[in-house]
Amino acid sequence: MKSIIDNKLKRYLFYAIGELCLIVLGILVALYINNRNANNQYKKQIDNNLLRAYSELEGNIEEAQETILKIKEKDSLIYLVMNDLIEPEAYYKDINLAYLILFFYNLNIEDKAFQNLISINVADNKYKEELLSSLKELYSINENIKEVNQRMSTFVYDKSLPMLAKNTKTFGDLTYKGEIKKDVVDFFITSLEYKSYVSQYAIIAIKNQLKHNQDFLKKAYSLRSKMTNEYNLDSKNLLKKDSLISQYKGLYSSKTLKDTIAIKFANDSILFYRNKEFQLNLIPLTKDCYFTDNEGGGYFVSFLEKKDTLRMELNLLSNKYLYEKIKK
Repeated sequence: MKSIIDNKLKRYLFYAIGELCLIVLGILVALYINNRNANNQYKKQIDNNLLRAYSELEGNIEEAQETILKIKEKDSLIYLVMNDLIEPEAYYKDINLAYLILFFYNLNIEDKAFQNLISINVADNKYKEELLSSLKELYSINENIKEVNQRMSTFVYDKSLPMLAKNTKTFGDLTYKGEIKKDVVDFFITSLEYKSYVSQYAIIAIKNQLKHNQDFLKKAYSLRSKMTNEYNLDSKNLLKKDSLISQYKGLYSSKTLKDTIAIKFANDSILFYRNKEFQLNLIPLTKDCYFTDNEGGGYFVSFLEKKDTLRMELNLLSNKYLYEKIKK
C-alpha cells in the first residue's frame, strides 16, 4: 500500500514539475517574443525618426550654405572698406553698403526631429549607435552658433548703432527712412573709428561666426553621406565626378604672392595644395564656390571664368588674391 502511495506521489511530483517547467518555458518564450517585438518596434521608431532627421538635415545644409554665402558677400564688402576701395558715389547707388555693420546674418538650425530622436533613444541600446553619436556631435555645434549669434547681436545693438548715431546727424534718415545723406557717407569714407568698428565686426562675424557655420556644414555633409549610404537614399552631391567641377583641377599661379596652388581630385573630394607644403579639402557651397577646411575658419575659394582664362580667387578677412590657371 505504501509503495502504491509513493509511486502516486512521484507521478504527481513529476507531473507538477513538468507543468511548472512548461509554465516557466511559456513565460520565457512570451518574454522573448515581447522583448523581440519591443526591440523591433524600437528599431522601427529609430529608423523613422532618423529619416525625419535626415530631411531636417537637408534643410539645415541649405540654410548653412545660404548663410555662409551671405557672410562671404559681407567679407567682400569689408575687404573694400578696409582697403579704401569704395567711392562715395557707391553708397548712394547701393544703400546696403551703409548697413554693413548695422545688421548680421543668423544661421538658425532646426533640430525638432533630432530632439525627438534623442528623446526616444535608449542609452544602452546600440542600434544605429554611430549615426546617433554623429548627430549629437553635429548638433552640439549649434550651441557655439547661438553664442556667437548673441555676440553679433550685442555688437550691432550696443556698439555699431550707438556709434553711428553719435557721429552722424542724419542717422535717423538712414535707419528709419532708408535714405543716406552726405554726412553719413563722409563719415564712412573718412572716419578711422568707423574702420575700426568694421575690423571688430569682421573678427566676430567673419572669423568666429563663419568658423562655426563652416564647421557645421562640413560635418553635416559628412553625416548626410553616412545616412545616405545607411538607408540607400539619393542626395545632392556637388562633388560628383560628372559635374562641371572637373574642369577646375590643375595648377594656378599668383603673380602677387609668387606661389602656386594645385587643385586635385581623390575619392569624390577636391584637394587643395599650396606650394606643395600642405593639403586641405575644399568644401562646396555652390558648383564654383568653396571653402578650405583648415581650423579657425576656411578661406573662400571661388572659380571665375573670364573669356578663355580660368581664375581662382582666394579671400578672407580683407585679404583677396587672384590666381590664374596655368595652361599646359
